[in-house]
Amino acid sequence: MCLIVAVALVSCTPTTPDSPSQPEQPVGEKSLDDSAISETAKVYSSLAITSCKGKWGSAAYAVEAEITTPSGKTETTKSNYVVTEEGVYNVKLTANVGGEMLTKTKSVSVGGYSAQALFSASNATIVAENISVADKLRTGTANTSGMQVSINQSSTLNYKPVVDLNEVRGNLIEFVPNYLAKSRDIRAVKLVLTDAYDSANKLEVLFQLNTGVGGVPDNKLGQGESQAFISVTFNGVTTAKGNYPGLYDVVVCFNQNFLPYFPFHDGFRPQSNDAVQVRFDNATNKFYTGLSDGDYMLMDVSDPTDEYVDFKGFTTGEVYLSVQGVTGSGDIVLTKLGNTVLSNVDKDDYKNANNGFLTGGFDINNMLVGFVGHPYYIPTDMSGVTAKLFCKGEGETKFVDVSDKFAYGFVPDKAGEYYVRYQVTNNYGYKTNIDTAHFQVYATPKDAGLEIKTTFDGKLSAKLFDLFAVPEIPVVGGSGKLSVDYFVVVDGVETAVRPGQRIPVQNKGQTVAVKVVATDQMSYSKEFVFPVAIDNNVTRFELVGCYDEITVMYGDEITVPAYTAIDYSQDNVSANNLTLDILQGKSKQLNVGDKITVYGEMTIVYLLEGEQKLALDVHCVPETIDTVEGGNTIDKQFGNVAGLGSATAYDEGTFFAFDGSVDSVVLPMPYTLSTSNLKFSFGVLDSSAINGVVITLADKRQGYELSIKLTDLAAKPVLWLNGNETTWQVTTVKQTATSGKYAGKSYYLYTFIFDGGLKTVQNAYEMTVGNVDAWSNGVAFDGFDMCGAKVTFTIVNAKGGEVFLLNNVSNQTFTKSAFEFGDRVVPALAFDGAISSGIVDIGTSVFVPKAYVYDVLSYSSTIKMSVITPSGAYIYRNVASRACTVDFTEYGRYRVSYTIADNGGKGQSRTYTYIFDCLDKEPPQIILDGDYDKEYKAGKTITVIGAQATDNTSDVTLTVLLYNQSTMVYTPTKIGDNLKLAAGKYTIVYYATDENGNFATQKFDITVK
Repeated sequence: MCLIVAVALVSCTPTTPDSPSQPEQPVGEKSLDDSAISETAKVYSSLAITSCKGKWGSAAYAVEAEITTPSGKTETTKSNYVVTEEGVYNVKLTANVGGEMLTKTKSVSVGGYSAQALFSASNATIVAENISVADKLRTGTANTSGMQVSINQSSTLNYKPVVDLNEVRGNLIEFVPNYLAKSRDIRAVKLVLTDAYDSANKLEVLFQLNTGVGGVPDNKLGQGESQAFISVTFNGVTTAKGNYPGLYDVVVCFNQNFLPYFPFHDGFRPQSNDAVQVRFDNATNKFYTGLSDGDYMLMDVSDPTDEYVDFKGFTTGEVYLSVQGVTGSGDIVLTKLGNTVLSNVDKDDYKNANNGFLTGGFDINNMLVGFVGHPYYIPTDMSGVTAKLFCKGEGETKFVDVSDKFAYGFVPDKAGEYYVRYQVTNNYGYKTNIDTAHFQVYATPKDAGLEIKTTFDGKLSAKLFDLFAVPEIPVVGGSGKLSVDYFVVVDGVETAVRPGQRIPVQNKGQTVAVKVVATDQMSYSKEFVFPVAIDNNVTRFELVGCYDEITVMYGDEITVPAYTAIDYSQDNVSANNLTLDILQGKSKQLNVGDKITVYGEMTIVYLLEGEQKLALDVHCVPETIDTVEGGNTIDKQFGNVAGLGSATAYDEGTFFAFDGSVDSVVLPMPYTLSTSNLKFSFGVLDSSAINGVVITLADKRQGYELSIKLTDLAAKPVLWLNGNETTWQVTTVKQTATSGKYAGKSYYLYTFIFDGGLKTVQNAYEMTVGNVDAWSNGVAFDGFDMCGAKVTFTIVNAKGGEVFLLNNVSNQTFTKSAFEFGDRVVPALAFDGAISSGIVDIGTSVFVPKAYVYDVLSYSSTIKMSVITPSGAYIYRNVASRACTVDFTEYGRYRVSYTIADNGGKGQSRTYTYIFDCLDKEPPQIILDGDYDKEYKAGKTITVIGAQATDNTSDVTLTVLLYNQSTMVYTPTKIGDNLKLAAGKYTIVYYATDENGNFATQKFDITVK
């Protein structure tokens, strides 16, 4: 690096300075100020020529620069100049100062690259580079540096290079919000990922200050408030909001500091200086955030089990990135974006300068083939970019400008050869033209040899009652990336599916087909339909409405369950066409419906010609539960559980202690549980070796179950559904035991609710955190048979000395006080659909779903149903529960009541009533016995005319009022009164009300003169 300065004085005609309004000739020494040009600069930065001035006293004079580049090229300019090469630039400045030519030369050593030149900004200001900030997350040191940017709620900072998500190392973005802020200046910042080939296909990640929630006052500003709430939006659908309630003790904050420089009150300063950041896995379409103790998944935007439309992925993984202000204003320090570490921008960050950096990332060297009449996506609306389209049609010899076709999106209307020319400008005004590779447009896909085809032979088959797995159909052809949508068509009804999803074949005679629709990037698509051949040579044996294993209390009565035994190869399959023999033990003959009192373990078998087809295993447990420490019988309710040493109830719940004889302890709930509002609350001791709890909910249909698993059992548990990791957050509370053997020990208590009717998982606050849409076998979730499930807990890594705490299942609490006087909890209701009290209209009806009843600690619960009309008549009176429709034919209150009890109807009982008020909305009618005159003379008697008021359902109260329009005063009167009124204007009002609050009025305006 060197500095060469030379000044020459040449006599010439005086010139006018930059400030021509000065009335007198300047005095003093003449000079040329080149201080605006630094001796060093970065590639793609600007030499501030216009800021250099010739000076004479207070007058300033413009300069001209002759610039020699490192490669020897010489240019002359009066404007700022962008340096584009590494090496030494020689800058010769000339200014005519008061008639004398002054010159000065300066050498500028250019090396390194500017982070600023990688961005374009709208309503955002890049303040400075190399700003030091605290960051303990990824660097392993206390500090890193980045680019400081001032933003507000309308700011956009666009990153110009293309970002290939398949090549990003580590986080996609890292930034420190509210740099040096002393208040909550910036409240929300958004990262937008836009498909380089489809601007409508984008993902948005919102980082928002988690403030004023969870009962923490704003003026206290605890750690939870200072952290980042993160949600994801794609194609207009926002995810994570319902899954991440902004509660103080919920993990959504992820220890990322949104207010790193805020002057916190003592005791409330966040413990972490982690930068706010996120990582995206393009292969799985999952977002992660990283903490010092590991990575945590934020959102799977292609999760088929959630309620949202699945994200189909980016075309190639190449995207544009932009950072946007959402709420508030202030400064952020951006430390990483894509693979660019802002503290160390180098040549690699500019490797796409000719085909990516200045064009915003569109892959101009690999243009796709197009088809006439099909939209061809080309980016034309990038900041600082103008685009022109050129075409050479078939048989033509030169290219013609057809840029007018960009007006409404480019849809080719003729075959030929095309290219696009971009004129691009960077932040410092550097301009260049870049042409895309030439690309061909054909009249049809067939002409291009790109018809969409499949190599699949089309042969699909399934057995009746088996699960048919939708195969992946190989499809080739088209222009660019193919997207393939799958559908199953059953008896003409089409349902969207995905490869690998399982479909039950349920009825003999069903027609089943798989439909595949493949679409390329030019919106050219083709449909394929493959019939599924159904094999009906199947014999089916099942117990009806019953599991093949049940638990009952000593002395309970059970009913021999019915069975299904059908050979579907025969013509008549509407009922059993096979007869089974039923035996208790080896010889006792039984029939369906027989009553048996259970005094011990037993098995009921169902035989066809001596061969066992079905079996019902009946387990018998003690009738009572006591809470004597070390000798209670809670564990007996669960049968002989391998690995279970003891079960003891304390104030916190029942602690199950393990003896270490097995690695995983399987703890089955003894009785069928209601799947309506099914609550689970359980825990493990702090620092427990138990590394997972699996809850299996089994349906009566064999092979149909849900698996809910919690792992990472500490403050941030991970929930898995059917083997798939989710981002669903259960409610986690850390507490300390206060009684019994474990007093003084801290433990984590996890609580969530499963609702089979709503098909949701909720946290303890009944906020939905996720939706259940499939069984573990892949079949679409359709609810539990009879709204009941067999529930089993599996405790993983249950070493000797480990304990599992069961606090609550369904409506049953497992604390010591809950058992002191025996089973005192009524059964739980379950509905095969939705029901709620409400107001209804006459002439309408409501469907009442069938209700079931299940008790956590009793096999034999009973339910009776009554439906009562407003007149007291019974539609149903103490009958077995059933689905029905209630027609509202009279006004008043209808009641649908359920009386439930456990222990065969002899235990705890309760009546639940749903009320439907059919309200009379008809107003009364008023009929007068005559008419009033429009005018009366003052002093003349006016008789209040008689009237009758009637109503459709009830008695009516009729009131007559006289309203003085001048004084605006109402005066009560009555029929037959003789009124003598002074001159003025009056209104006689008849007002009728019925017993339901409906009213009617009739008004008569009169004038008294």
